[in-house]
Amino acid sequence: MKTIPETDQIKATVERMESHFSVQEGEGAQSMWQAYTQLAKRFEADLADERDLWMSKAAALMMLKYQQERAG
Repeated sequence: MKTIPETDQIKATVERMESHFSVQEGEGAQSMWQAYTQLAKRFEADLADERDLWMSKAAALMMLKYQQERAG
């Protein structure tokens, strides 16, 4: 059975992931973090719905995680 997470749960996950990725070292990690922060600002400017904002940030962070895992 699928569950739909509450906005607060999504926000907490995003904040936890942001804390994790913001301190990653290495040129690739920092450039990916900079790209994410630019996207996050754009999401904040463009998205009026709070849930859409947090879901968009979560999706971008999942890409960061994927790239990090792929890079090894």
